[in-house]
Amino acid sequence: MALLLASIFRLRGTAVNVGDFVNVFTCNVIGEMTLRMRLFEENNAEAEHFRELMEDFLSTAARFRIGDFVPFLARIGFSGSLDEMKSLHKRLDEFLLRKIEGQRRLSTENDGNKDFLQILHQLKYNSAGDGRQLSESNIKGILLNMISAGTDTATRTVEWAMSELIRHPHLMNKVRDELERVVGTEERVAESHLPQLKYLQAVVTETLRLHPPTPLMLPHASPDSSREIMGHFIPPNSHVMVNVWAVARDPNAWERPLEFDPDRFVDNPVNLDGRDFRIIPFGAGRRRCPGYNLGLRMIQFALASFVHAFDWSLPSGQEPKYLDMSEKYEVSIHRKVPLTLFATPRLPTHLYKTLQ
Repeated sequence: MALLLASIFRLRGTAVNVGDFVNVFTCNVIGEMTLRMRLFEENNAEAEHFRELMEDFLSTAARFRIGDFVPFLARIGFSGSLDEMKSLHKRLDEFLLRKIEGQRRLSTENDGNKDFLQILHQLKYNSAGDGRQLSESNIKGILLNMISAGTDTATRTVEWAMSELIRHPHLMNKVRDELERVVGTEERVAESHLPQLKYLQAVVTETLRLHPPTPLMLPHASPDSSREIMGHFIPPNSHVMVNVWAVARDPNAWERPLEFDPDRFVDNPVNLDGRDFRIIPFGAGRRRCPGYNLGLRMIQFALASFVHAFDWSLPSGQEPKYLDMSEKYEVSIHRKVPLTLFATPRLPTHLYKTLQ
Protein backbone atom coordinates (compact mmCIF):
# COMPACT_ATOMS: atom_id res chain seq x y z
CA MET A 1 0.00 0.00 0.00
CA ALA A 2 2.87 2.36 0.80
CA LEU A 3 4.35 1.82 -2.65
CA LEU A 4 0.93 2.31 -4.24
CA LEU A 5 0.33 5.64 -2.48
CA ALA A 6 3.74 6.81 -3.68
CA SER A 7 2.82 5.86 -7.27
CA ILE A 8 -0.43 7.86 -7.09
CA PHE A 9 1.48 10.79 -5.56
CA ARG A 10 3.82 10.87 -8.54
CA LEU A 11 0.80 10.99 -10.87
CA ARG A 12 -0.88 13.93 -9.09
CA GLY A 13 -2.56 16.16 -11.64
CA THR A 14 -3.23 13.17 -13.89
CA ALA A 15 -6.52 11.27 -13.94
CA VAL A 16 -6.06 7.75 -12.55
CA ASN A 17 -8.14 4.62 -12.99
CA VAL A 18 -9.01 3.77 -9.37
CA GLY A 19 -9.84 0.13 -10.08
CA ASP A 20 -6.49 -0.48 -11.78
CA PHE A 21 -4.57 0.90 -8.80
CA VAL A 22 -6.55 -1.11 -6.26
CA ASN A 23 -6.00 -4.21 -8.39
CA VAL A 24 -2.24 -3.70 -8.18
CA PHE A 25 -2.53 -3.68 -4.38
CA THR A 26 -4.74 -6.77 -4.05
CA CYS A 27 -2.82 -8.81 -6.63
CA ASN A 28 0.54 -8.06 -5.04
CA VAL A 29 -0.71 -8.88 -1.54
CA ILE A 30 -2.11 -12.24 -2.67
CA GLY A 31 0.91 -12.91 -4.92
CA GLU A 32 3.36 -12.35 -2.07
CA MET A 33 1.30 -14.58 0.24
CA THR A 34 0.84 -17.46 -2.18
CA LEU A 35 3.95 -17.46 -4.41
CA ARG A 36 6.23 -14.88 -2.78
CA MET A 37 5.96 -12.94 -6.00
CA ARG A 38 4.63 -9.48 -6.85
CA LEU A 39 2.16 -10.01 -9.69
CA PHE A 40 2.47 -6.38 -10.79
CA GLU A 41 6.10 -5.32 -10.97
CA GLU A 42 7.86 -3.22 -13.57
CA ASN A 43 10.45 -4.96 -15.76
CA ASN A 44 9.52 -8.41 -14.45
CA ALA A 45 8.68 -10.67 -17.39
CA GLU A 46 7.45 -13.52 -15.15
CA ALA A 47 5.04 -11.26 -13.27
CA GLU A 48 3.78 -9.73 -16.52
CA HIS A 49 3.22 -13.18 -18.03
CA PHE A 50 1.24 -14.41 -15.04
CA ARG A 51 -0.82 -11.21 -14.86
CA GLU A 52 -1.85 -11.70 -18.49
CA LEU A 53 -2.74 -15.33 -17.79
CA MET A 54 -4.96 -14.30 -14.88
CA GLU A 55 -6.70 -11.61 -16.94
CA ASP A 56 -7.44 -14.21 -19.63
CA PHE A 57 -8.65 -16.65 -16.96
CA LEU A 58 -11.09 -14.19 -15.36
CA SER A 59 -12.38 -13.03 -18.74
CA THR A 60 -12.91 -16.58 -20.01
CA ALA A 61 -14.56 -17.76 -16.79
CA ALA A 62 -17.16 -14.98 -16.97
CA ARG A 63 -18.47 -15.73 -20.46
CA PHE A 64 -21.98 -17.05 -20.98
CA ARG A 65 -22.07 -20.46 -22.67
CA ILE A 66 -25.44 -21.83 -23.70
CA GLY A 67 -24.08 -25.38 -23.53
CA ASP A 68 -23.59 -25.02 -19.77
CA PHE A 69 -27.33 -24.55 -19.31
CA VAL A 70 -28.73 -26.70 -22.14
CA PRO A 71 -26.46 -29.78 -22.10
CA PHE A 72 -27.57 -31.34 -25.39
CA LEU A 73 -26.40 -28.18 -27.21
CA ALA A 74 -22.91 -28.69 -25.82
CA ARG A 75 -22.88 -32.21 -27.28
CA ILE A 76 -23.59 -30.91 -30.78
CA GLY A 77 -20.91 -28.24 -30.72
CA PHE A 78 -22.38 -25.28 -28.83
CA SER A 79 -19.92 -25.59 -25.96
CA GLY A 80 -18.49 -22.11 -26.27
CA SER A 81 -14.77 -21.47 -26.30
CA LEU A 82 -13.73 -24.96 -25.21
CA ASP A 83 -10.50 -24.96 -27.24
CA GLU A 84 -9.57 -21.58 -25.80
CA MET A 85 -10.20 -22.82 -22.27
CA LYS A 86 -8.07 -25.92 -22.83
CA SER A 87 -5.22 -23.78 -24.16
CA LEU A 88 -5.50 -21.41 -21.18
CA HIS A 89 -5.57 -24.33 -18.76
CA LYS A 90 -2.39 -25.70 -20.31
CA ARG A 91 -0.56 -22.37 -20.00
CA LEU A 92 -1.68 -21.84 -16.39
CA ASP A 93 -0.78 -25.42 -15.53
CA GLU A 94 2.72 -25.02 -16.94
CA PHE A 95 3.31 -21.79 -15.03
CA LEU A 96 2.10 -23.16 -11.69
CA LEU A 97 4.05 -26.38 -12.18
CA ARG A 98 7.26 -24.37 -12.69
CA LYS A 99 6.57 -22.45 -9.47
CA ILE A 100 5.89 -25.68 -7.58
CA GLU A 101 9.05 -27.34 -8.87
CA GLY A 102 11.13 -24.23 -8.19
CA GLN A 103 10.06 -24.04 -4.56
CA ARG A 104 9.82 -27.74 -3.76
CA ARG A 105 13.14 -27.81 -1.89
CA LEU A 106 12.10 -24.77 0.20
CA SER A 107 9.13 -26.63 1.67
CA THR A 108 11.29 -28.48 4.18
CA GLU A 109 13.22 -25.44 5.43
CA ASN A 110 12.56 -23.71 8.76
CA ASP A 111 9.17 -22.24 9.63
CA GLY A 112 10.14 -18.60 9.19
CA ASN A 113 8.53 -16.48 6.48
CA LYS A 114 6.85 -19.25 4.51
CA ASP A 115 4.55 -18.54 1.61
CA PHE A 116 1.30 -20.46 1.05
CA LEU A 117 2.87 -22.76 -1.57
CA GLN A 118 5.51 -23.93 0.92
CA ILE A 119 2.80 -24.63 3.51
CA LEU A 120 0.87 -26.70 0.96
CA HIS A 121 4.04 -28.67 0.24
CA GLN A 122 4.42 -29.41 3.93
CA LEU A 123 0.85 -30.68 4.03
CA LYS A 124 1.60 -32.87 1.03
CA TYR A 125 4.77 -34.47 2.34
CA ASN A 126 3.97 -34.51 6.06
CA SER A 127 0.72 -36.43 5.88
CA ALA A 128 -0.76 -37.83 9.09
CA GLY A 129 -0.71 -41.37 7.74
CA ASP A 130 -4.48 -41.54 7.28
CA GLY A 131 -4.24 -42.01 3.53
CA ARG A 132 -5.23 -38.41 2.70
CA GLN A 133 -2.63 -36.39 0.87
CA LEU A 134 -2.61 -33.33 -1.35
CA SER A 135 -1.78 -34.03 -4.99
CA GLU A 136 -0.06 -31.57 -7.29
CA SER A 137 -3.40 -31.02 -9.01
CA ASN A 138 -4.91 -30.14 -5.61
CA ILE A 139 -2.11 -27.66 -4.95
CA LYS A 140 -2.40 -25.99 -8.37
CA GLY A 141 -6.18 -25.72 -7.99
CA ILE A 142 -5.93 -24.21 -4.50
CA LEU A 143 -3.36 -21.65 -5.66
CA LEU A 144 -5.50 -20.66 -8.64
CA ASN A 145 -8.57 -20.31 -6.40
CA MET A 146 -6.65 -18.16 -3.91
CA ILE A 147 -5.35 -15.80 -6.58
CA SER A 148 -8.51 -15.51 -8.68
CA ALA A 149 -10.98 -15.25 -5.79
CA GLY A 150 -8.82 -13.03 -3.61
CA THR A 151 -8.07 -10.23 -6.06
CA ASP A 152 -10.93 -9.21 -8.37
CA THR A 153 -13.71 -9.26 -5.75
CA ALA A 154 -11.81 -7.06 -3.26
CA THR A 155 -10.76 -4.69 -6.05
CA ARG A 156 -14.31 -4.14 -7.29
CA THR A 157 -15.69 -3.59 -3.77
CA VAL A 158 -13.19 -0.77 -3.14
CA GLU A 159 -13.99 0.75 -6.55
CA TRP A 160 -17.75 0.67 -5.81
CA ALA A 161 -17.16 2.17 -2.34
CA MET A 162 -15.12 5.02 -3.84
CA SER A 163 -17.84 5.57 -6.44
CA GLU A 164 -20.52 5.89 -3.77
CA LEU A 165 -18.40 8.27 -1.68
CA ILE A 166 -17.78 10.45 -4.74
CA ARG A 167 -21.53 10.52 -5.40
CA HIS A 168 -22.21 11.46 -1.76
CA PRO A 169 -19.62 14.09 -0.72
CA HIS A 170 -21.14 14.48 2.76
CA LEU A 171 -20.43 10.78 3.39
CA MET A 172 -16.86 11.18 2.11
CA ASN A 173 -16.45 14.02 4.62
CA LYS A 174 -17.71 11.81 7.46
CA VAL A 175 -15.19 9.10 6.57
CA ARG A 176 -12.40 11.66 6.33
CA ASP A 177 -13.32 13.29 9.64
CA GLU A 178 -13.15 9.89 11.35
CA LEU A 179 -9.77 9.17 9.78
CA GLU A 180 -8.38 12.51 10.95
CA ARG A 181 -9.69 11.85 14.45
CA VAL A 182 -8.27 8.31 14.66
CA VAL A 183 -5.14 8.53 12.50
CA GLY A 184 -4.37 12.25 12.34
CA THR A 185 -2.57 13.90 9.47
CA GLU A 186 1.03 13.15 10.42
CA GLU A 187 1.05 9.44 9.63
CA ARG A 188 -0.41 6.95 7.16
CA VAL A 189 -3.22 4.55 7.95
CA ALA A 190 -2.02 1.34 9.59
CA GLU A 191 -3.87 -1.94 10.02
CA SER A 192 -3.97 -1.28 13.77
CA HIS A 193 -6.26 1.70 13.11
CA LEU A 194 -8.98 -0.34 11.40
CA PRO A 195 -10.89 -1.54 14.52
CA GLN A 196 -11.42 2.09 15.54
CA LEU A 197 -12.80 3.19 12.15
CA LYS A 198 -16.45 2.36 12.82
CA TYR A 199 -17.94 4.62 10.16
CA LEU A 200 -15.55 3.32 7.51
CA GLN A 201 -16.63 -0.21 8.46
CA ALA A 202 -20.25 0.85 7.98
CA VAL A 203 -19.39 2.22 4.51
CA VAL A 204 -17.80 -1.11 3.54
CA THR A 205 -20.81 -3.06 4.86
CA GLU A 206 -23.24 -0.86 2.93
CA THR A 207 -21.13 -1.23 -0.22
CA LEU A 208 -21.20 -5.03 0.11
CA ARG A 209 -24.98 -4.87 0.59
CA LEU A 210 -25.72 -2.69 -2.43
CA HIS A 211 -22.88 -3.96 -4.65
CA PRO A 212 -22.16 -7.60 -3.70
CA PRO A 213 -19.10 -8.66 -5.74
CA THR A 214 -20.64 -12.03 -6.70
CA PRO A 215 -24.40 -11.31 -7.03
CA LEU A 216 -25.39 -14.97 -7.50
CA MET A 217 -22.51 -16.28 -5.38
CA LEU A 218 -20.83 -19.45 -6.61
CA PRO A 219 -23.07 -22.34 -7.71
CA HIS A 220 -23.94 -24.87 -5.02
CA ALA A 221 -25.27 -28.39 -5.54
CA SER A 222 -28.10 -30.08 -3.70
CA PRO A 223 -27.52 -33.57 -2.20
CA ASP A 224 -28.28 -36.80 -4.04
CA SER A 225 -31.69 -37.04 -2.39
CA SER A 226 -34.46 -34.49 -2.84
CA ARG A 227 -35.13 -31.83 -0.21
CA GLU A 228 -38.07 -29.69 0.82
CA ILE A 229 -37.18 -26.29 2.25
CA MET A 230 -39.91 -23.94 3.47
CA GLY A 231 -42.43 -25.58 1.15
CA HIS A 232 -40.13 -25.56 -1.88
CA PHE A 233 -39.16 -28.90 -3.43
CA ILE A 234 -35.48 -29.11 -4.49
CA PRO A 235 -34.81 -32.00 -6.92
CA PRO A 236 -31.67 -34.08 -6.33
CA ASN A 237 -28.42 -32.93 -7.93
CA SER A 238 -29.79 -29.47 -8.69
CA HIS A 239 -27.53 -26.45 -9.14
CA VAL A 240 -28.58 -23.87 -6.58
CA MET A 241 -27.96 -20.15 -7.22
CA VAL A 242 -28.34 -17.76 -4.27
CA ASN A 243 -29.39 -14.30 -5.45
CA VAL A 244 -27.74 -12.18 -2.76
CA TRP A 245 -28.12 -9.09 -4.97
CA ALA A 246 -31.93 -9.38 -4.80
CA VAL A 247 -32.02 -10.19 -1.09
CA ALA A 248 -29.92 -7.12 -0.29
CA ARG A 249 -32.39 -4.92 -2.20
CA ASP A 250 -35.55 -6.51 -0.81
CA PRO A 251 -37.88 -3.85 0.73
CA ASN A 252 -39.18 -6.52 3.12
CA ALA A 253 -35.69 -6.81 4.59
CA TRP A 254 -34.39 -3.24 4.34
CA GLU A 255 -35.70 0.29 4.68
CA ARG A 256 -34.91 2.40 1.59
CA PRO A 257 -33.14 -0.60 0.01
CA LEU A 258 -31.88 1.28 -3.07
CA GLU A 259 -30.37 4.13 -1.07
CA PHE A 260 -26.67 4.10 -0.15
CA ASP A 261 -26.84 4.84 3.56
CA PRO A 262 -23.94 3.62 5.76
CA ASP A 263 -25.63 5.21 8.79
CA ARG A 264 -28.05 2.26 8.88
CA PHE A 265 -25.14 0.18 10.24
CA VAL A 266 -23.60 2.71 12.65
CA ASP A 267 -25.80 1.90 15.65
CA ASN A 268 -26.97 -1.42 14.26
CA PRO A 269 -23.91 -3.24 12.88
CA VAL A 270 -24.37 -6.60 11.18
CA ASN A 271 -21.93 -9.46 11.08
CA LEU A 272 -20.76 -10.37 7.58
CA ASP A 273 -19.73 -13.90 8.50
CA GLY A 274 -22.99 -15.46 7.28
CA ARG A 275 -25.14 -15.27 10.42
CA ASP A 276 -27.45 -12.57 9.00
CA PHE A 277 -28.98 -13.99 5.82
CA ARG A 278 -30.06 -10.52 4.64
CA ILE A 279 -26.45 -9.78 3.71
CA ILE A 280 -24.08 -12.65 2.91
CA PRO A 281 -21.46 -11.34 0.45
CA PHE A 282 -19.04 -14.03 1.67
CA GLY A 283 -21.60 -16.84 1.78
CA ALA A 284 -22.62 -18.75 4.89
CA GLY A 285 -22.10 -22.04 6.66
CA ARG A 286 -19.31 -24.49 5.92
CA ARG A 287 -19.02 -23.24 2.32
CA ARG A 288 -18.44 -19.64 3.39
CA CYS A 289 -15.49 -17.88 1.75
CA PRO A 290 -12.38 -19.04 3.64
CA GLY A 291 -10.72 -15.69 2.85
CA TYR A 292 -13.45 -13.71 4.62
CA ASN A 293 -11.17 -12.06 7.21
CA LEU A 294 -8.39 -11.32 4.73
CA GLY A 295 -10.75 -9.92 2.09
CA LEU A 296 -12.53 -7.64 4.54
CA ARG A 297 -9.22 -6.42 5.94
CA MET A 298 -7.82 -5.62 2.48
CA ILE A 299 -10.98 -3.74 1.48
CA GLN A 300 -11.06 -1.65 4.66
CA PHE A 301 -7.34 -0.94 4.55
CA ALA A 302 -7.32 0.11 0.88
CA LEU A 303 -10.39 2.34 1.20
CA ALA A 304 -9.10 4.00 4.39
CA SER A 305 -5.68 4.61 2.85
CA PHE A 306 -7.11 6.12 -0.34
CA VAL A 307 -9.50 8.49 1.45
CA HIS A 308 -6.94 9.51 4.08
CA ALA A 309 -4.04 10.15 1.70
CA PHE A 310 -5.81 12.06 -1.10
CA ASP A 311 -8.67 14.36 -1.96
CA TRP A 312 -10.47 12.80 -4.91
CA SER A 313 -12.36 14.65 -7.63
CA LEU A 314 -14.01 13.90 -10.95
CA PRO A 315 -12.64 15.26 -14.22
CA SER A 316 -13.80 18.76 -15.05
CA GLY A 317 -17.41 18.98 -16.16
CA GLN A 318 -18.62 15.87 -14.36
CA GLU A 319 -21.03 16.27 -11.47
CA PRO A 320 -20.94 13.64 -8.70
CA LYS A 321 -24.70 13.11 -8.65
CA TYR A 322 -24.64 12.14 -12.33
CA LEU A 323 -21.80 9.63 -12.03
CA ASP A 324 -22.57 6.60 -14.22
CA MET A 325 -23.19 3.62 -11.89
CA SER A 326 -24.03 1.07 -14.60
CA GLU A 327 -22.91 -2.50 -13.91
CA LYS A 328 -21.10 -5.02 -16.10
CA TYR A 329 -21.02 -8.69 -15.17
CA GLU A 330 -17.73 -10.57 -15.29
CA VAL A 331 -16.55 -12.96 -12.58
CA SER A 332 -17.58 -10.18 -10.23
CA ILE A 333 -19.74 -7.11 -10.84
CA HIS A 334 -17.61 -4.41 -12.50
CA ARG A 335 -18.43 -0.80 -13.22
CA LYS A 336 -19.44 -0.50 -16.86
CA VAL A 337 -17.49 2.76 -17.00
CA PRO A 338 -14.23 2.58 -14.99
CA LEU A 339 -13.94 5.12 -12.16
CA THR A 340 -11.41 7.76 -13.20
CA LEU A 341 -10.48 10.44 -10.65
CA PHE A 342 -7.90 13.12 -9.90
CA ALA A 343 -5.96 12.68 -6.65
CA THR A 344 -4.68 15.63 -4.63
CA PRO A 345 -2.31 14.78 -1.74
CA ARG A 346 -3.60 15.61 1.75
CA LEU A 347 -0.69 14.53 3.95
CA PRO A 348 2.78 16.06 4.46
CA THR A 349 4.95 15.49 1.39
CA HIS A 350 7.54 13.38 3.21
CA LEU A 351 4.93 10.67 3.87
CA TYR A 352 4.82 10.05 0.13
CA LYS A 353 8.36 10.83 -0.97
CA THR A 354 10.04 8.56 1.58
CA LEU A 355 8.22 5.63 -0.03
CA GLN A 356 9.63 6.08 -3.52
